[in-house]
Amino acid sequence: MNNNILSQRIEKCARGIIGKLELDLQGLTVYTEIGSGNYAWTSIIAGLANADRVYAYTKASKYGTAEEIARYLDDVTTTLGMDEVRSRIRIVPERIGKHVSEADIITNSGFIRPIDEQMIDMMKRTAVVPLMYETWEFRREDIAIEACIRKGIPVLGTKEEVWPLDMMRYGGFLTSKLLFECGLEVHKDRILVIGKGRLASNITRFLDLNGIENSNIRNLQADPLDLGEWDAIVVAEFDDDSMTIGHGGVIDPEKISKENPIIQIVHICGNIDESLIRKLGLQLYPDHLRRGYMTVTADYLGPKATIELNAAGLKVGEIMARYRLVHDYEQTIELSTKHSIVDGWSK
Repeated sequence: MNNNILSQRIEKCARGIIGKLELDLQGLTVYTEIGSGNYAWTSIIAGLANADRVYAYTKASKYGTAEEIARYLDDVTTTLGMDEVRSRIRIVPERIGKHVSEADIITNSGFIRPIDEQMIDMMKRTAVVPLMYETWEFRREDIAIEACIRKGIPVLGTKEEVWPLDMMRYGGFLTSKLLFECGLEVHKDRILVIGKGRLASNITRFLDLNGIENSNIRNLQADPLDLGEWDAIVVAEFDDDSMTIGHGGVIDPEKISKENPIIQIVHICGNIDESLIRKLGLQLYPDHLRRGYMTVTADYLGPKATIELNAAGLKVGEIMARYRLVHDYEQTIELSTKHSIVDGWSK
């Protein structure tokens, strides 16, 4: 797709979700990242939503240099005639206390992490940190949460299935894309899904609605299956870190090797014994897996999911920030979690 057309599509999506969320950051300063591709748009969304100032931290990654990322932001905002939005965004190549201390909202985005005690010490007492995901996905290495609590910095999550998000529904389309890339037709295939949570449930629902024979398995010892009859296994276990495909897991790789060595294994998320699977010569896709994270996310389908979720994270930040400016820590948590899009912490 032409890059200008793609940028216009992303802008349309960004403005649409800002309107649906009624995101308005006027009077607030945001400290966030400017990453590669779709992740450059978090700072643009904040600017489009009238943030007074956006500090956009960037650095080199495997996706590009800091200079290339900054140039992408300049090119996009120039192409789309966003001079006023661009004037609100200040690209910062290093973590400077002055920038952090001015921010009302500090996003828990990739380049910003980890939000450690040193960074929390830089924050003003009325600052807030929105997770750009739900609280059950929280990883302690991302944020020094105890330091936030001690200082009275609220940290809350973003509910991904409430209107207008519905993030989990992307799972079925993502699964289909990965299976297509493996050479499967999906239609008339038989697919096993491993996973207990909402992601796996949404994938199986998608397959059901499209008439694709499937089974969501959790325990083969309790419910043995003839693996020889199946075309693919999709690992989509985000809730539980116990073994899925490995010795002592839901399926033993040696059982797969014996009964159906040509079955396609697709990994979205979940604990598998990758080295043993590859040693046995089994078909595992993608080639590079991420343990503890999703190997592929809805961002792999296109920009919409990333744009919408990051805008929603900024909305959570807006809700918290406006309460925190006039209320104490406990009241901010209580009032913020009354909003449908704000995800609190389970007891």
